Order: sequence, then C-alpha cells, then structure tokens
Amino acid sequence: MQYTHDIAYVFLLERFQKYLLENKGLGICIIDPREGQVEKSFIGEELDRIHNKMRWEEDNFWQKCPNVIERLLFSTSDKTVGIQIADLFCYPVYHVFEYDKRQGEYWRFDELTLPHLFQKNSKLDGLGLKFFPDETKRDLRFFS
Repeated sequence: MQYTHDIAYVFLLERFQKYLLENKGLGICIIDPREGQVEKSFIGEELDRIHNKMRWEEDNFWQKCPNVIERLLFSTSDKTVGIQIADLFCYPVYHVFEYDKRQGEYWRFDELTLPHLFQKNSKLDGLGLKFFPDETKRDLRFFS
C-alpha cells in the first residue's frame, strides 16, 4: 500500500469490524471524498480492491473484516444526512489531535464524541482510535 489514505482505510475498517463483532452487527462503509483534495476516481479503484481483499482474506497487514457486508460506497456529505452526522461526530476527534488538547479541554469531544467511541474494558487506543505509527502518540498531550 503506497498511499496514506489506503493505510487509513485499512485501520478504519479494522476498527469498524471490532465494533460490529462486539455488537453482533453488520455494516456498510461509506467514503466521503473531500472535494478538491482527493479525486473520487483516484481513490475508488484502489480502496475498492483493498476493501474486497479485507472482506474475504486475512493478511499480514490487516485482519479479515467479514461483518462489513457491502462493497465500498462513495457519497458526498452535502447529499447524505448520515455522513453529515458522522462529520459532526468526528470533527471533535480531529480538533483534539490537531490542536494537541487533553481530555477536558474541548467539551464537544468530551461530551459528544468520547462516550461513543468504541472501547473495551475502558481501552480506547487500538479499538475506537488507532495511532500509527505507535510512536506518534508519545508526544500527544491527550495521552499524558
């Protein structure tokens, strides 16, 4: 995998699979390509190939994700209410890490997002959030 968004997609799908297994559910992954930053046709074929391999095969780099039942779908957030809700939920995660904040320094993260991030036995890292490479979290105030 040569593109950052490929790796990010693998980690996203694995986190989603863990959530679906824990809740005995099935899911669909929808990508909202950022206009002007990523061309949908550019990421479409490669991510679709990765998605299909992850759905059916185990690999040294990823876990099999059979609970994600649909092929990769693309939609823009301005036309899909579900993606707009996801954007509102995920922006606080971006904000906390982009501005290097600790828990308690941004109420939207603490009240809206954190309670809904997947955790198991109070563990968030590697389940609801993934840091790659692992050394990147060493300097983040969130973990101090």
